[in-house]
Amino acid sequence: MVERFSESRNRVEIRVIRVFSLILMSALLPPSILSGVAEQFELQSSSDSGITGNAAIVAIEHAGGIYLGTAFGINYSFDGGQSWAIANSETGLKHDDISALYSTGSRLWAGTNRDTIIGATRFSWSEGLYYSDDDGSTWTQIDFGPGGLNIPNIWGGDRTVFDITGHSDVDFFNHLSGVKTTEWMFFAAFAGGLLASQDGGMSWRRIYPSLADSVQYNSGGAPSYSNRVFSCAADSSHGDTLMLWTGTAAGIFQYIFLTPRDKLYLGSFDVIALCDTCTDSTDNIVYFGGAYGLARGQFSGRPYFTRFERDGLPGNRVTALIDVGGRILIGTVDTATFATNLAASSDAGNSFTNVIIAGLGNDSSEIRSDFARIGSRVYMAAGAAGLFVSSDSGLTWSKLPVSVVPPANVDTVYAVETYADTLLVGSEAGLVRLYLDALGNVDSTGFDPFGETDSTSSRIVQIKIQTFVDTAGVPDSSIIWTAHRAATGQGQPMVGRKAVDGTWDIYQIAVETYDIGFAEDTLVVLASDFGTRFIDDFSSGTVTLYRIAQLDPFGVEIDNLRDDTVTFIANFGDTVLVGSSGGYALSVDRGESYRITRPNHDTLRADLVVNHNWLSSLNLDDLTYGLTGDFVPALKVAYQDTGAAYVWASGRPVDKGWPGRSVARFVDPVIVDVVTDTATGDTLSADTVGYTARWQAVDTLDFAWNFALIGDSVLSATNSGLLLDTSTYMTDSSMVIPLINDTLTGDLVDPGTAVYAVQPLDPYLWVGTDDGTVRLSLSNLADGRLFMKVDSTTPADQVYAYPVPFSPQRGGTLDFRFVVQQSDYVTIEVYDFAMNLVARPIDNVFYNADFYPNGVVQGQSWDGRNGRGDVVAVGIYYFKVIFGSGEMRWGKLAVIP
Repeated sequence: MVERFSESRNRVEIRVIRVFSLILMSALLPPSILSGVAEQFELQSSSDSGITGNAAIVAIEHAGGIYLGTAFGINYSFDGGQSWAIANSETGLKHDDISALYSTGSRLWAGTNRDTIIGATRFSWSEGLYYSDDDGSTWTQIDFGPGGLNIPNIWGGDRTVFDITGHSDVDFFNHLSGVKTTEWMFFAAFAGGLLASQDGGMSWRRIYPSLADSVQYNSGGAPSYSNRVFSCAADSSHGDTLMLWTGTAAGIFQYIFLTPRDKLYLGSFDVIALCDTCTDSTDNIVYFGGAYGLARGQFSGRPYFTRFERDGLPGNRVTALIDVGGRILIGTVDTATFATNLAASSDAGNSFTNVIIAGLGNDSSEIRSDFARIGSRVYMAAGAAGLFVSSDSGLTWSKLPVSVVPPANVDTVYAVETYADTLLVGSEAGLVRLYLDALGNVDSTGFDPFGETDSTSSRIVQIKIQTFVDTAGVPDSSIIWTAHRAATGQGQPMVGRKAVDGTWDIYQIAVETYDIGFAEDTLVVLASDFGTRFIDDFSSGTVTLYRIAQLDPFGVEIDNLRDDTVTFIANFGDTVLVGSSGGYALSVDRGESYRITRPNHDTLRADLVVNHNWLSSLNLDDLTYGLTGDFVPALKVAYQDTGAAYVWASGRPVDKGWPGRSVARFVDPVIVDVVTDTATGDTLSADTVGYTARWQAVDTLDFAWNFALIGDSVLSATNSGLLLDTSTYMTDSSMVIPLINDTLTGDLVDPGTAVYAVQPLDPYLWVGTDDGTVRLSLSNLADGRLFMKVDSTTPADQVYAYPVPFSPQRGGTLDFRFVVQQSDYVTIEVYDFAMNLVARPIDNVFYNADFYPNGVVQGQSWDGRNGRGDVVAVGIYYFKVIFGSGEMRWGKLAVIP
C-alpha cells in the first residue's frame, strides 16, 4: 500500500505491512488485537542496485532464486543478490504493493493490494491474485469479476490476500480409473475469507469452516471472526489425507480432506450387510452397497472406506450383499454396459475376486439381486438365470430349479428369504415356497400367485418375515410381507401381507417399495420413493407417510429422508439402519431418534473441520494453554524425516491470551482402514489419519509474522527480531539471532529491529527487516550482507513515524524519523484529517546533520496528546517536518484505541 503526499515537489511513500494494514480496520477487529502493533514503512530506492525498497514482508524460493515481496514490487535474484530484477506494474501487475507470494515450482503466484482512502477511512484495497509462468517477467491477473469467475468479495477493501499455499497431490481422486494429479491451492483473503482450487488456481471457490459460517458470510454484514482469514498452510504428512491449517480471528481451523477411498463415498445406499463374525453390537461393522461401489463403516460411524471398480469390483454399482463367515459376496452391475457379476472379498472388503458360475452369464437380465442363508448354505436370486445355491461360502455354485404346480413363470427370481427350513422365493409370477429337507433338497413346494391388475402386481422384489413372540420371548407365529412391482403395463405397485391363517391383505401404494421393516408388532415401515411410509392398521389398508428425521438437542429438525428414495430398512436388536439414495439414518433406540449420515461428494468441502483456539487448547494434564491467542497471523508445517510433521502457529490475543508462538504434534490417530485375518484375528494392515493436534506454547516473547525451517530448526520472524528454535518440538530452546554487521560496508541492523520475512536458500538465509533486507551465510550467520539500509544517506524527503498505528490510550508513544542533511532547526506539527493543528511535538529544536533517531540521539517521542493534554481521538493524522531552511516534508500516522 502506498500513500503519496507532496509539497514543494517532495514525496514521501509510506507502506503498511500486510497485517498491519488490516489492523487499521478497527470495525473488523477487536481493540485487543489492535494494541501494541507496529507499522513498517518501506522506502523506495533511488539507486540502480535493483532493490526497490528497504523491507521485504514476504520471501520465498522460486525456480532456484530468491523472491522478495515489497511495497514497490517483487525483487528477485538468481545469483545470491549480486544482481536483481523487479516485477511490478510495468510487467503486468496492476499495483506494486505485494501482500503474498507462493511458488508451485513451475508457476509463481502473487497477491497485490493498494492503500486507498474512502471518506475519512483508509482501506487496504485488494487486487486479488496474479500468476507468472516465466518466473516473473510477465503476469496474468485472475479475473474474479462478473465476466470471469464471478466470485464476489475478492477485489476491494479489507480483502487483502495475506497468504497462499498449495499441494500437488498424485492420485487424490483414487476412485477413478486413471491416475490424476490434483493441484490444490488455497489463499487467505482476510474479510474475503478462504478460497480453494483443485486445478492449480484456474478456478476457485470460497470454502467455510461450517454451514453456519457459510450462512453468516453470505447473509451480508461484517464477516464473523472465523470468516476472517490471515494465514494458511497445506499439510501432506498424513498419508493420502490432505490437511489445511488456517489462521483466523477465531483461532486455527484444521480442514481435513479425505480421498474417496478413505471415506464414505457411495452415490446411493441400496443394500446392506452386517458383519457375520462381529460380536460387539455397539461397534458392529456394516457394509453398504450402491452406486459407485462398496463402503464399510461401523454402527458408531467413522471410520469408513469405499472401494470401487478400480479396486477389483466387476461393476460400478452393488446390487446385493451378504457376509458369510467373514467372506463377503457382492452382486454388481456395470451401469454403462449393464453387465452383471458376482465378486467375493476375504479381507473385509478391501480387495475382490470374480466368482465364475457355470450357467450364469453377465446379461443385464441376470442381475444378482438378493442373498439368503440357511445354515451353511447360501442362496442367490439371479434374475432370469434363476435361483443358485452354494454350500462353501460362495466359492462354488449350482442352480436350484424352481417349479410349481400348476406351472407358472417362476424361473425369474428377484428376491429370496429364509424361515426355518423354508425358502421363500420372489418370482415374476408370485411367491414360491420351497420346503427343504436336512440336506437342502426340495421336499415340497407351495405357490401364491398374483395377477396384474389395476390394484395388484405379480413381480415380487422383496420378502420380509415379521416374527411375533410370546410373553417369554419365544417366537410363536410369523407373517410374510412382500413388495411388488408391475411385471406388465397393467399392474400397480403394492405390498402384500400373508396372515397366519394363510389369507393375503393387499396395500396399494402409488410409489415403488424397496424394502420392509418392523418398528414393533403393530407398525410396519416401508422403504419407498419419496421417504418412508407405515402401516399400523392392517385391516383398513391405510398407508401413511412416516418421517425419519434428525433433530438437534432443541428438537429442531436438521435433516430428513422425506425427499429421498429409501432403499432398505435393517433391524439389529435396538439398532435400526435406513438406507436411501442420499445417505443413511441410524437409530440406536428402535426408531425413537435418528442420526443421518450423508456422503461428501464435494471434494472442495472438507470432510472434517476442527477448531483450535485459546480455550480449547488447554492442556488438562498440566492446565497450561497451547495456543497463546486466537488471532493467528502465521502458520508453518514442519516436516520430519520420519514422515510426521509438527505445526507451528503464531498467536495474538483477541479477547484473552497473549502474543506468542505455539507448536502442535499429533496424537490419537484415527484408524480409517483395518484388514483383519478372520481366522486368527491378526491385523494384516492398517492405515491411519492422525488428526488430533495437541498444542503447546513455545513462549510468550512475541508473535511471529513468518516461519522458516532449516533442518529441524525453526526460524521465526518477529517484532523482537529473528528467533531460532533448534528443535521443531521444544519449548526451551529459543534464541535471538543477531542481525548483521555487513562484512563489506559495516552497516549494522539495530538490535530489536522488527523482522517480517525469512527464507533459507542454500547457501544463504534471507531476512526481511524493518531496516533493510539481510542476507546471512547458512554456514556462518555472522557473515552477512545488508541491502537497502535506512541511514544518514537516505534521501531527505523520506520521513515517517513509528510505530503506526499506536495507542496512546494504552500508554503507547510514537517516534518521528527524519533526515537532517545539513545542521538545522526542526519543527514537527501534527494535524487531524481536517488539517487542524493538533500538537507540536518538536518546536524549533536544533539538530546536527544525521538520521534521527540514530541510536544515540532520539528524534522526539509523542504521547498522542494535544496541546491541552488530552489524548487525541482515534483516526488518521498527518505530520509535517519543517526545517529552518523553509523546506517541509509530510508523513502520516494512525491512532487506535
